[in-house]
Amino acid sequence: MIFNILKENRTKILTAVLNIICLVALIYIFALLVSSEYIETERAEIEVRRDIINLTAYLFRNEEIIYADAGDIIYLLENGEKTARNQAVARVNQGIREDSADLVRTEIADIENKLDILRKSNINLEYAAASITQLNKDSNDLYIETLKNIEYKRIREAGRHRDEKLVLLNKRQLITGDAENFSGIISGYAERRRELESPAVSGAPVNAQRSGIFYKRADGYENYFTGEAARALDFNIFDELIKKERDEDIINRAAGKIAYDYNWFFACKVPERELLDISFTEGASYDIICPYSANKIISFTLRSLRTSAGEVLLVFETNISPADFNYLRRQTVQIVSREIRGIRVPDEAVVVRQVRRSWEADADGELREIIEIIEDPSMTDGELILGETVTGVYVISGSEVIFKRLDGRDLIARFDGYALYAEAGSRPDDSVTNLQAFDDVIIAGKNLYDGKIIK
Repeated sequence: MIFNILKENRTKILTAVLNIICLVALIYIFALLVSSEYIETERAEIEVRRDIINLTAYLFRNEEIIYADAGDIIYLLENGEKTARNQAVARVNQGIREDSADLVRTEIADIENKLDILRKSNINLEYAAASITQLNKDSNDLYIETLKNIEYKRIREAGRHRDEKLVLLNKRQLITGDAENFSGIISGYAERRRELESPAVSGAPVNAQRSGIFYKRADGYENYFTGEAARALDFNIFDELIKKERDEDIINRAAGKIAYDYNWFFACKVPERELLDISFTEGASYDIICPYSANKIISFTLRSLRTSAGEVLLVFETNISPADFNYLRRQTVQIVSREIRGIRVPDEAVVVRQVRRSWEADADGELREIIEIIEDPSMTDGELILGETVTGVYVISGSEVIFKRLDGRDLIARFDGYALYAEAGSRPDDSVTNLQAFDDVIIAGKNLYDGKIIK
């Protein structure tokens, strides 16, 4: 009977139970809010704020074009890879299918690995007897390590030292007479590699004329927007350069290019009225944000600043070349005109307390002044200095409440709802601020005082 009643009224019963749970939760939350033990904290993070201006920048750098005969290009390097002078950066595919070219490259890499192992395996048999003991020890160590990795199912680790194990096995075969010297096999592999690398098989090589950083594509402006042009840039040269058309001969014949000078430039022309609140200084460093390259921030030096007829020409120089950077000739950039950095302190965390002074004798009988924060107005011992206050915040460290002072000289800037205070290394020597970055600052709580233990 009871079961039937429960079954028929289960919806009402569940609703009543949920209501009771919600009521209990609300009572608990209310109790926390009115309890003197309730506190709410916020981490005092480091915040960086930047004032930026958006400008159109033209990119200058020294680049040498790599020309190649007509045909499909098979690249041996990727964009941004370093290359040496006369190194093959690509091959011209002379009727070879791309998938066949991939097979050739794979076989060449396999031969290189085999040659490396065989060259390390060749030993002077005159000293074989002296080396067999060490060889056995090295083999046993690797064998035991492999067994342990297999036992603990560390399959990837078990496959480590594969080449080293092959070298030891080959040396053992030479010493025991199970194999002859590997020089003949090495010669055979070397000859096969030469065949595969011949133009008839893998295509005619395309070599770099300089050392530097390789890029697969040329944009046709390489002979105009050079490092030399940037260093001599004035308004007339700049205006002429940005009107240039692409060099079609470069577009049609280039197999790539080499950036051979690590220094490169951004040049920007901007109306002077847009820079009224900004002071640029030649030789100073400026961070430039590059939206076309995932907002990478690169440090530049202002190489030159020219003004004429209400316009400003800025030329920035750097030697930083980040990976995966987009060296688009014309791009929008953001120049950081001012950057501030500090510890974020919420307004609701800041408290103002009066101070009291007292005197205490030290071990030598000398009196020293003690200045204490008055957190409880009922404390009347000592001399109360009316109007003298101290500003600070309460932080929670473990279960203890600690009062930390803020020095007005360390205030960097105020924003809506919070302020930034200088980090420890940027404060005056006599600063009284002892707040540290990443302290847990109390933004809500009752009956707080220095040394209080939160249970």
